[in-house]
Amino acid sequence: MGDERAARPACAHEVKPRDYADFAVAVARRYSGEFVVPRAPGEPQPQPPPAQDHNLFAQLLGQLRGSPSPPPPVVPPWLPRPLPLVSVFALWNEPNHPGLMLPQWKRDKDTPASPSIYRRMIRAAYPAIKQVRPDTRLLIGNTSSVGGSRGRGAVAPLEFLRELACVDKRLRARRKGGCARFKRIPGDGWAHHPYTRNQAPNTHSKRRLRDDVMLADLPRLARTLRALARRGRISRAGARIYLTEFGFETKRVAKRPVVSKAKHARWLAWSEYIADRVPAVRSFAQFLLRDQPPASSVVSDSKARPHGEFSTGLLDASGTPKLAARAFRAGLFVQLRRNRRRALLYGRLRLGPAKQAVTVQRRVGKRRWRTIARLNITGQASFKRTVRHPRRAIYRLTYPGPQGSRQHGLAIRARSARR
Repeated sequence: MGDERAARPACAHEVKPRDYADFAVAVARRYSGEFVVPRAPGEPQPQPPPAQDHNLFAQLLGQLRGSPSPPPPVVPPWLPRPLPLVSVFALWNEPNHPGLMLPQWKRDKDTPASPSIYRRMIRAAYPAIKQVRPDTRLLIGNTSSVGGSRGRGAVAPLEFLRELACVDKRLRARRKGGCARFKRIPGDGWAHHPYTRNQAPNTHSKRRLRDDVMLADLPRLARTLRALARRGRISRAGARIYLTEFGFETKRVAKRPVVSKAKHARWLAWSEYIADRVPAVRSFAQFLLRDQPPASSVVSDSKARPHGEFSTGLLDASGTPKLAARAFRAGLFVQLRRNRRRALLYGRLRLGPAKQAVTVQRRVGKRRWRTIARLNITGQASFKRTVRHPRRAIYRLTYPGPQGSRQHGLAIRARSARR
């Protein structure tokens, strides 16, 4: 990866809608589940390499279960194998960020330019893909969480959304310039990256930056999308929110809070609880599975990570699981009710396809752990329980381990409901 990033990639500038549509259709066809990489006569059929992310994920869950991952199926080299099926695509990545699309602003340094460019890209690519792959789900937006310096940096996501839908701050239709012949924006969902920049999951954007959308600001994004769908500015399906990137970095990043590996693990379930409270949210993504090692040379103008690496993984760069790996498999969040005598338990579990017996245990002071709730969980599931909360109580999940043993999740203290 270091060699691939040695040369700085040129940012996409003034993307031509037709060219983008042609590229998007080619990608959709390639990953239709039927495409086989062509070969020259007499040349052995090339086999697609195993998906690195899939292997990492299987390895991660295998390590946590205490058993090795099953070996991949053996496919004879003379049999053609189609590339994997992909049924959900996001049209571009962070089009409101100057690192991924230019220009972001017009020459007046006050009017966003990227939304109108992106609108034309969607109008070209969406129907073209649907014509060849009507089964696909096409997400639009895929926006980054915060804006930058006006006229130079990223366009804040809510401002980007309003400009895309040709409405003003009060969501009233605009009919001049590029909005003169506006038609409803198509899309099967709105994708977003609600990063908090290493602040706590319940951190809201500052009042002067109300167009930012961090994790705790998702209700405002949901209200805006719902209002635009009612007004016919976006499709009804476009009001569904898909969180396609999220995480916390465990290595020091310039001008951002430091997040320890223990805090990283505790914050994962808390983050999913916050997202789960927003009905419009349909998916939650963990970015990354494994930390990226830094490139051997400077590859970015970003002061946060000039060497291009991200440390948001469940595994470190060498593949060793962090505490977050255990929390990802069985995470617990505990929040005090207003009277502080009861607590809400929220659990997010990823335990495999078979039904599993899970218990919630509580410990007060130095006393023994006692079981206070029993659940039967199948596959990926979440649960909520309200329980009596003694002072100084801590909580944990226990779940099946290898050969009938029990594994324990992280011990969690209840958080105040304030903020």
